[in-house]
Amino acid sequence: MSSTPVHTDIADRVLTITIDRPEVRNAVDGPTAEALHEAFQQLDDNDDVDVGILTGANDTFCAGATSNRLLVEQAQECTTTCRSQAHSDRHA
Repeated sequence: MSSTPVHTDIADRVLTITIDRPEVRNAVDGPTAEALHEAFQQLDDNDDVDVGILTGANDTFCAGATSNRLLVEQAQECTTTCRSQAHSDRHA
């Protein structure tokens, strides 16, 4: 398992972003999503970059998001909705 889920390289004004989690077919989890966000930020922040390429390590581009990440996102959304509703009910 790679210690860094995303690697970047700049050559000839091209930013190559590589998802490097071949043990899970490059599925995106929380740390990988954060690392991708940081990598994509380079497209805006670096004047030496004109083009970005997203690829995956080994033979798989990306299997999608991990089910654990999806469950966490759903739980966070539910919590936010419930808190918002409770706040609205208290002030109604």
